[in-house]
Amino acid sequence: MQEVRVRFAPSPTGTLHIGGARTALFNLLFARHNQGKLILRLEDTDMERSTLESAQGIIEGLNWLGIDWDEGPDVGGSYGPYRQSERLGIYQQYAKQLLDSGNAYYCYCSPEDIALEREEAKNNKTNYRHKCPYKNKNSDAIEAEIDGNPVLRFKMPTDGAVIINDLVRGSVEFRNDLQDDIIILKSDGWPTYNFAVVVDDHCMNITHVIRAEEHLSNTPKQVHIYEALGWSLPYFAHVSMILAPDRSKLSKRHGATSVQEFRNQGYLPQALVNYLALLGWSPGDDMDILSLSKMISLFDLNNVSKSAAIYDIEKLTWMNGNYITELDIEDLLSIIEVEARDKQFLSDDNRDYFAKVISLVRSRVKTIDELFASIDYFFISPSTYDEKGVEKYFYKNNGLEKLQIVASLMKISPFKTEKIEDAFRSKADEMGYKAAELIHPTRLALSGRTNTPGLFEIMELLGPQVCRERIKLAINFLK
Repeated sequence: MQEVRVRFAPSPTGTLHIGGARTALFNLLFARHNQGKLILRLEDTDMERSTLESAQGIIEGLNWLGIDWDEGPDVGGSYGPYRQSERLGIYQQYAKQLLDSGNAYYCYCSPEDIALEREEAKNNKTNYRHKCPYKNKNSDAIEAEIDGNPVLRFKMPTDGAVIINDLVRGSVEFRNDLQDDIIILKSDGWPTYNFAVVVDDHCMNITHVIRAEEHLSNTPKQVHIYEALGWSLPYFAHVSMILAPDRSKLSKRHGATSVQEFRNQGYLPQALVNYLALLGWSPGDDMDILSLSKMISLFDLNNVSKSAAIYDIEKLTWMNGNYITELDIEDLLSIIEVEARDKQFLSDDNRDYFAKVISLVRSRVKTIDELFASIDYFFISPSTYDEKGVEKYFYKNNGLEKLQIVASLMKISPFKTEKIEDAFRSKADEMGYKAAELIHPTRLALSGRTNTPGLFEIMELLGPQVCRERIKLAINFLK
């Protein structure tokens, strides 16, 4: 059986968008499910817009998501180069083959001529198809008469139709008389997308082309090029678009749209991968939280939907919170370690303490940003207190007296959660208070906040000395 070979072929003209990331993920899942290979190819022939920074950003984004490939510009392979900008000689070789076989011709028509033709077709309400006066003339004779750099056009058939047996969309028919003679080499000698992608996919032995729905209309053009060169077709699978909740085109106004933006906003790679996999693919009922290995075992193109997937930031955020809560603590620490050190929450001396802090708060947050925002008081005394909390728990209901009562409990030994709670509740009963009347002002004194994890767990982590000092600061603040 032929080895499955798929590719992800982004154009490095910007950031890695979530649509591109999902396409890469579907290719990875399909390849791994079928014990095949994933190839990364950079389609960088747009010299004006392609940048090395974008290429590196795409590679870094894929690495962050945990999407790995078997061949590519950074790892090599037997079918390189894996950057289109390094494959010019290959494209020109096959372009000459098409020219020599009569399947392509040089077109010297100016952009102005083309524009006039299009305008005429529009006015006549007819389908535009370029009528090149040089189509059937001898190239050498034309070159002797005309000074200029022509483009090379592919002769599209005028009769019949192309039927694409798409693995996602089923049978799709395209009439040949509606297809224009496409340019395959520009006047500067560089290939256009539709030509380069065919040459690359053939030369790299790609068996399945899994890509975005927007490329479906290009497929009949590419099929004709395959056939003119005598090459076998790969299987095609076009996955649907990702739309905004209002079914409009996804844009920045709907939230983050690039992988880097999600990373910067505190989403975990595992959560984003899990979420992207479910945008258009159904692994079965009641299956939301899936490991990458589980996705690989279940992935089937038959379960990829034809309908557009709807972007739902609330579901992603819920999923992210679930991952923050359920990840092995060491795995979570490895993800946040660099940022934690930058924020001076984590050092070589306090790793165990930091892990306990994260374990305590992580079930209460949905993103890494929220996680870091919720732990500062574990590392530094609060410099301010929540204003509403001050009014409610300090100034009203004898807050000063209650903090003084709590101060007398700081000699609890051992200073453990259960022991601290018993002491609080016993003292509250003794003084005729509800336990909450001691808990709330103490929480505010220790954290500066009114909403935290359980007070007694916080106190055990902070330790008796820190608790004593912060309660004293709050008492002095009230006095």
